[in-house]
Amino acid sequence: MEQQKTMKEWYEIVQNPQSVEEDQKAFRIAKGKFTDVIYKYHTFGVNDRANEDGTLTYKFEYDILEIPEEIVNKKYADEEGKEFETLIGEILLELVQENIDTTESEDGKTRKYDFKESLV
Repeated sequence: MEQQKTMKEWYEIVQNPQSVEEDQKAFRIAKGKFTDVIYKYHTFGVNDRANEDGTLTYKFEYDILEIPEEIVNKKYADEEGKEFETLIGEILLELVQENIDTTESEDGKTRKYDFKESLV
């Protein structure tokens, strides 16, 4: 059996540093070149149309809340920006998958998705 890849080692959920409310959470990158960057997601959606191969494309928006001093003035290439967005996109997808119940109809043609709890 193939072991499922997990993103848990790449992030932790932390208190939102820009909020005084305790229930406002954010994410901290735990390793790699973006270690200690703190961000939050504020929108997530799936594009209305499927790709030609039948897969769906998702979109999300985020805010960077804190950048560590050692990288705050560092210039990143577009490729590194895409790398950051890929990383936080994979984290978001894992969170969505962990927090959704899927019920398939008896004929296997439809599925019902119910979120177990708020993602953050």
